[in-house]
Order: sequence, then structure tokens, then C-alpha cells
Amino acid sequence: MRPAGDSTDQFTNSWYSVGSSLNVDIWAGTHASDPSQAFLRVVLWDAHRLSTQLDGTFDTPTRAGPVHITGVQGTTMTLLAADGTTFAFDILSHAFH
Repeated sequence: MRPAGDSTDQFTNSWYSVGSSLNVDIWAGTHASDPSQAFLRVVLWDAHRLSTQLDGTFDTPTRAGPVHITGVQGTTMTLLAADGTTFAFDILSHAFH
């Protein structure tokens, strides 16, 4: 499954989690209009995937080029950018830190 949005955005990889009350889909990508600006597309679904609790796009704090999801520890996702910058994103608060 590929997220909806600008069909020319580039996606590098994705991650998903299936839970008893919440399903999470996250895609890492870069904007077609500015390939140096990476983003995460986050969709939080109910347990049956019938409705979304969140469907949002979150730009990385700096323009560091494309990012790859490299891991998840608890609710924190780690991303590695093309220029070597590492970002941490909290899945539940929807914020980079």
C-alpha cells in the first residue's frame, strides 16, 4: 500500500505495527517540490482499519535530504538522513525531538 498524496513524492521505506486497539502505518519520503525536505506520512487506524485517528504529514526539522526509517524503540522512531543527520520521532505525540 502506498500513501495518498502528491504522486511525485518519493518514498524510501515504511514501517507498520498492528495492535489490539491501534494500527500504525508510517512512510518516509521527500517532497517532489523540494527533495531536500524529508517527511513522515503517519496514519493511525482503529483496530479494524475502518477509521483513522490521525492522517498527517510531518516534515523533518531540517532539510537533510531523504530519510530512511532505521528502527523503532517503544514509541520513538529513528530516521537517518542522506547527509548523516539522525532524527527521532515520537509516534504518539507526532513530534520530532
